[in-house]
Amino acid sequence: MKILIINNSFWNFYNFRMNLISEIKKNIKSDIHLVAPPDYYFDKLKTNKNFTCYPLNFNPNSTSFFSNFILLFRLYLLTKKIRPDVILSFTIKPNIYGGYISRILKIPIINNISGLGSVFIKKNLMTSFTHFLYKLSFSRNNYIFFQNPHDMNEFKVNGLLNNSRYDVIPGSGIDTKEWRSSSKENKGNNILFCARLIRDKGINEFLNAARIIKGKYPKIQFNVVGQLGVKNKTSIERKILDVYIDDKIINYLGESSNMKKIIDNNDIVVLPSYREGMSRFLLESASMGKPIITTNVPGCKDIVKDSFNGFLCAPKNIEDLALKIDKMINLSESERIQYGKNGRKLMIENFEEKKVISRYLAAMQDI
Repeated sequence: MKILIINNSFWNFYNFRMNLISEIKKNIKSDIHLVAPPDYYFDKLKTNKNFTCYPLNFNPNSTSFFSNFILLFRLYLLTKKIRPDVILSFTIKPNIYGGYISRILKIPIINNISGLGSVFIKKNLMTSFTHFLYKLSFSRNNYIFFQNPHDMNEFKVNGLLNNSRYDVIPGSGIDTKEWRSSSKENKGNNILFCARLIRDKGINEFLNAARIIKGKYPKIQFNVVGQLGVKNKTSIERKILDVYIDDKIINYLGESSNMKKIIDNNDIVVLPSYREGMSRFLLESASMGKPIITTNVPGCKDIVKDSFNGFLCAPKNIEDLALKIDKMINLSESERIQYGKNGRKLMIENFEEKKVISRYLAAMQDI
């Protein structure tokens, strides 16, 4: 079986999909082909003999008709050359364009709606246009996997699912044996934010809440990990971050390829995102037994049960976020540790990666 997997970056393949690819290779006699825009991780993956990598230049955020038409045409030619038996796609553009190509070439496809993106948060003309594109591309889909029930309901309400088979899986899942903490204490002194540094991830709310808490508890350390200069309309500038660094409100740790160590070195995790598919950072943190503060929005509230393994706060609300951070700091150490244990138990019961992979394998064998 030839399998074509389309994604928005080789970084995404490297960090989130390698176990899935390994299990496909192990369980299905297959020839696997990966397509994504070239990046640093393309060089890491291109020598791997388990699959073939194809760099395809495209900007996930571009709205140019010409550049998107060229992308669609190039992807069509590449798919026609590979002649896969099934296509797997992740993220918005690969889902939409993969859907078009599957229609034209009559190839079965499995889409993963790994998040709706900022276009669904703002609810404007672009949202309606994206609905239209999805509806066209999904007219032949065999399977559509959503990462949370709220996203699935959004597609159902807007009539985007046609006759496709669809269901919810818990994100990319988490390997709870790999993601476990070595720390036995939780002093509540180190607080971690990790995401691309764009406004939709709640970075502005985090920075302002950190200033409030720092004024009250000077010894608390706020640590920020994530990519600056992201090609996104809501990306924040370095000079904004520098104000908080210079005022000793936060420590900016840059990007990291060792999130396990960083999460382990922190006591509390915060992600005030406006919407997620299913936050990988929160899955990793919960699996490692960290109490979490996040927003009461899709893809975040699915991971955190309020007052069980963390606290939920209102989105885009600095005061409520600061209040929940304050509340978490003032729990006893044993309460924070118990929240962490509750979160890990939740991951083992509902978010184990093996369960997610088995759903993909079953779908591919069913096609």
